[in-house]
Amino acid sequence: MTKEIYKFKGMKKITVVCGLIFDSKGLILITRRSGGTHPGEWEFPGGKLEDGESEKDCLHREIHEELSISIANETRYFELMHNLPEFTAHLIFYTCDYLAGEIFLQVHDLYRWVEIKDLLNYDFLKSDVDIIKKLTVDFKKNDIN
Repeated sequence: MTKEIYKFKGMKKITVVCGLIFDSKGLILITRRSGGTHPGEWEFPGGKLEDGESEKDCLHREIHEELSISIANETRYFELMHNLPEFTAHLIFYTCDYLAGEIFLQVHDLYRWVEIKDLLNYDFLKSDVDIIKKLTVDFKKNDIN
């Protein structure tokens, strides 16, 4: 069951926790949706927060379910609200490190490890564009990637 934050003007709101997963070279993991809504668009892996679940528990569960890998060093990075016709998504992004496991795709059809500066070359979900812009600015300031 999805955790509803609250309702505003009859609009359901859900919380989605996403991982900005970095490998040891500073590359970030992106995944391409294979079906459902927005097939063929790229996104950061993650999913809906369930009732009674912490954000970090959700992040670990979703990453393991979607990719069969483990992550570490999760740090809350940014959050935003994205309005869709059927609901409003409260997106929470965590930076984290790839820890272990071979990627085995469950709900996506493709993945890539890419440099932050190249993220906008991919057709991302509209909800992820603001986080990509923030990553680009923040990591450019820090001369990372």
